[in-house]
Amino acid sequence: GWADVAVAVQHSEVPPSQALYALNGSIVALCVGAPGVCDAPVAFPELPRFLRDAPLLPCVGLGVVACIDPAARTFHIITPVPLRELEAVNVLVKGRVELPTILACRASSLPDAYLAADCLGSGGGKAMASRNTLKRKRLG
Repeated sequence: GWADVAVAVQHSEVPPSQALYALNGSIVALCVGAPGVCDAPVAFPELPRFLRDAPLLPCVGLGVVACIDPAARTFHIITPVPLRELEAVNVLVKGRVELPTILACRASSLPDAYLAADCLGSGGGKAMASRNTLKRKRLG
């Protein structure tokens, strides 16, 4: 459960309210932190414990966060790491490595909004408009 593991997000600032969305469907490093890493006070009781600065930690492998169950306070992770090694894991580290979209599309529990190709828009919910027809100003 969440009391037995801490989470670190590297290379970006993620507000606590968005942290579970950032982790869901992502690749995480399965790391072994020093004893007591999960003893720090929790800032938000409904969320897992987050580490601001994760030191270099031994990593036993990688996993994909297939699903997060906030009610049960559990992460469901797909990994080839043997159970005897997983028992030592107490830190999940999310880095910059992302799942290719094609993998997420084939067998995904993610809502379609996370996978839509045209969701990046310049006007809220509409698709980006082409700007290659604008006239350029002349210099000089």
